[in-house]
Amino acid sequence: MSIYGLGSVKPPTKVIAEEVLAYLERNGTPLRPHPDTGVPVVWGKGSSSEHATGRALDFMVTADTSVGDVIADYVWQHRERLGLVHVIWRQRIKSTQVQPGVWRKMSDRGSPTENHMDHPHCYFDGRDVKPVNHGGAQSIPGSRPGPKPSSEPKPAASKAPKFPLPRGHYFGPKSGPASSVSGYYSHRADLKRWQQQMRERGWSITADGLYGPATAKVARAFQREKGLAVDGLIGAATWAAAWKEPVT
Repeated sequence: MSIYGLGSVKPPTKVIAEEVLAYLERNGTPLRPHPDTGVPVVWGKGSSSEHATGRALDFMVTADTSVGDVIADYVWQHRERLGLVHVIWRQRIKSTQVQPGVWRKMSDRGSPTENHMDHPHCYFDGRDVKPVNHGGAQSIPGSRPGPKPSSEPKPAASKAPKFPLPRGHYFGPKSGPASSVSGYYSHRADLKRWQQQMRERGWSITADGLYGPATAKVARAFQREKGLAVDGLIGAATWAAAWKEPVT
């Protein structure tokens, strides 16, 4: 796989970059083309202290913060296998060594890029990392499945219906920002479609087309099971996974 901007990183770092990009593709949240290059960009080898080691990656998501959340969550979930030292995202740092697992606020460095608002910066310790099979969540070492809605495996559909909301929007509480669509004012049939699909997968959820605590709880459990960013909001990735991921 050819990755724009990667450079001569360490072999394990290249494996990680390929793994994360493959994961994003499989979950329907691919890294978008960068406006300056016209292609997706993952900066690797560089002159700064961490990039100079060949063990750092910057996934340039630009304004697509939902994809940045997915990346940060993924590398953290698999931190031991990948040898993650820390991830920096949206002017915060989460380390495996200093206050492990706590997002700590960072000082303002003066620009969105310096503040890591347009890219998660991931720094690794260089341990050997083997390529993984992305055929399903359970094939990834270190996956932490959540509660299983059914004891009988069922095949998932090969193609999910198109996500019905504009880019950057999601199904969420009606008390949220304009990008949070609750079903109370619009798209009730669309949210009901996702809820019904989750019922067919075996989850206990009412298909009423309204976003409430019960829907949020199911969404969080499902995201945890499938290795998605766990926020309880139903964005493009969580929507697609309801049809594309195997029922476990």
